Amino acid sequence: MKKFIIGLLLLALVMCGLTAQTVYYTDQATISWDAVTELTDDGPVVGVVEYEVYRTPYPVMDGQNPAAHTLEGTVSSTALDVNLPNDGVSYAYGVRTKLTTDGGATVLYSNLNWSDVNGLSTPDPFLYRHPATVSPKAPQGLAGN
Repeated sequence: MKKFIIGLLLLALVMCGLTAQTVYYTDQATISWDAVTELTDDGPVVGVVEYEVYRTPYPVMDGQNPAAHTLEGTVSSTALDVNLPNDGVSYAYGVRTKLTTDGGATVLYSNLNWSDVNGLSTPDPFLYRHPATVSPKAPQGLAGN
């Protein structure tokens, strides 16, 4: 039984190590991504491509429901500058592709790709947190004469 518990603990440590995110402490950041040039069937994109960038508190809940997150902006470029709220919360950022075709008659969306998920689309998972929400530790080792 003891070996089983130790094995579970080791497995948990390995899994946490594989999904760890880097937390960047900043009040402004630039989120960037690669341009989308193909459809899911590997055909070329024909139409107007835009990207929607979302912010949500970590951990991401209901990740594929855009209404559950804050829309930071919609851009045609592959980057967006964002300002982080000074509220003590770590945030993940998600990006999805918006393809408009037929003169606006058809709008298609990709899934949201979140910054905290380790994988091919986010090889180095990350979160952002405003630096003003981090305080110094209290002094230790106080002594009198």
